[in-house]
Amino acid sequence: MLGGNLEAELKKVKASIEQFINNGLFNEAIEIIKIYESSFPYDPDIFSMKSVIAYYLKNYLEAEFFSTMGLILEPTHSHLLYNLAFSLKQQGKISQARAIFSKGIDYSSDQEIIKNLYNGLAEVESIYQLEGYETKDRSESFLDLLTDEIYKNIGNRYKFNCDFEMLNQLKIPLHDAQLVNVQKERKDIVNHFSGLSYLYDPEFRK
Repeated sequence: MLGGNLEAELKKVKASIEQFINNGLFNEAIEIIKIYESSFPYDPDIFSMKSVIAYYLKNYLEAEFFSTMGLILEPTHSHLLYNLAFSLKQQGKISQARAIFSKGIDYSSDQEIIKNLYNGLAEVESIYQLEGYETKDRSESFLDLLTDEIYKNIGNRYKFNCDFEMLNQLKIPLHDAQLVNVQKERKDIVNHFSGLSYLYDPEFRK
């Protein structure tokens, strides 16, 4: 837990970053973000701000990347879900956008955000049904894999790290030690995304 004074100071820093972004001063915002991340590299709010900057600059794939990294750390973050949904929509990834818009509505409390998510969902739902996007916007990228995992397992904080088939065959009892908190694993994914992507993506293996 952060101390009260530190938490208040961090909120002030985030507020100043948001003000720079709202005024279109992206370079200034990025400079503060770099300083902030040198001490606090796993803050989902900062990933959200980075995704907003990328989106405004029309770097939609980068906006998707930052949103996904933040959602790995906090899968129910409403602003990250919002950013991801619209980033996917702009890239024509209709099937994924459809799912994330829906999740964003579930986890948002801001009525203006919900209204925009509903409108976005209506638009991608129309495209999905009328143009048949069930499979044609899928890819084999590691980023898309992570996006799928986020909306399929949203909010899951724990999992059993074991092979149930093997346990059943060998009649080995399940131990509490095999229950792991996935939060650390999420930080590891963010830290080692490039290496994991290199191992997974077919494009990198050619």
